[in-house]
Amino acid sequence: MLALKIKEDKKSFYADARSKTKSRAQIGPLRNAEGKEINDAEAMDESFNEQFLSVFTTEDMTNIPVPANVYTGNEKDKLVNVEISVEDVKNRLAGLKEDKSPGPDDFSPRLLKWISATAANKKSLLIEQKTQS
Repeated sequence: MLALKIKEDKKSFYADARSKTKSRAQIGPLRNAEGKEINDAEAMDESFNEQFLSVFTTEDMTNIPVPANVYTGNEKDKLVNVEISVEDVKNRLAGLKEDKSPGPDDFSPRLLKWISATAANKKSLLIEQKTQS
């Protein structure tokens, strides 16, 4: 039955296929910075978190550089107004693949397609406001 719907519902098909595999990937045991073995799930989680945080730096937010103006054309040729029509937004939302992960806005494509009729107008206004500021 899943094979018949593979075009519309890829995730379910691959989840079923994955569930039938014999091997299961497991994490651990780990060794911490002192060389001690870690088997506890929470301790391994904390170890991963410490390692993840160690590779990032803290930015100096008091000294943010100001970007240089690189536009050299005429003032009248500057791109200042970006117009995005409701129809453009509707078309983009209609073209989303429902089985994909949510984007940075944390909305699933399935939800966006479902509410596209009402969301398109608000989304186009929001995009225009963001591009003008």
